[in-house]
Amino acid sequence: AMQNVRRVVGRVIVDILNTHSFDAMNEIQYKISYGEDYSVGSFYVYNMHLSWYGYPGENQWKNEAVLPDSEGTYWAIGSDYAKTTAGTNLSSWLEGEVDGVGLGTYVQVQVNEAAWKGGAWQDYLFWSSSFDWHHKVALSVGYLWNGTAFLVGSGLLHRPAEASVAPACAVCPNDITYPCAFENAVKLSSHVETDFATPASNWSRISSNKWFGSAWADADGDEYEGTWPEGFYITTFD
Repeated sequence: AMQNVRRVVGRVIVDILNTHSFDAMNEIQYKISYGEDYSVGSFYVYNMHLSWYGYPGENQWKNEAVLPDSEGTYWAIGSDYAKTTAGTNLSSWLEGEVDGVGLGTYVQVQVNEAAWKGGAWQDYLFWSSSFDWHHKVALSVGYLWNGTAFLVGSGLLHRPAEASVAPACAVCPNDITYPCAFENAVKLSSHVETDFATPASNWSRISSNKWFGSAWADADGDEYEGTWPEGFYITTFD
């Protein structure tokens, strides 16, 4: 999943940085929104103006930056979202609230913060009718074209694959070389690898949360109890 995100973002960035006319740039935006040149399966790209949201400063949400503020207007976005969101910003179509601000503002801060760094992975809360409240991880990269700042990015849901089971749908043991044991080891490792790409991740978070297989008596994340069969946990080394 992370490889697909890198792939679609990288293809857009390479093409944009080799584009020198408005007609060619508009063609790329059209392909992002309505074509398949910059998508892989369900992975799509978003391209928006880089705004003052997420710019470092005293205010945790928005600070005056070195370029004019655009309020994060979408120029292009894939997966049929262009029909309803192109020309708008996240604040105008995302409903909900996080940390006392609108969900759209909150998400803009996350993706812009990553882009102002030049490019980074970022994790954040999100809401949709399909998954309710959940975590997402996105790679956002900032760039300058014709004197205007933009960001391009793509992301994925931050959640582990469902644990594989043993024969007869039994809970998969970790002390027998069933196929499910290998599958669960790969699934858990992939889940942790995704988390490590984000700023929120750290050794303590990985070691002490049931979302990552921790079985300590005082482990955090009771809502993730039973996500992984007993005996499957992660080990990390510096």
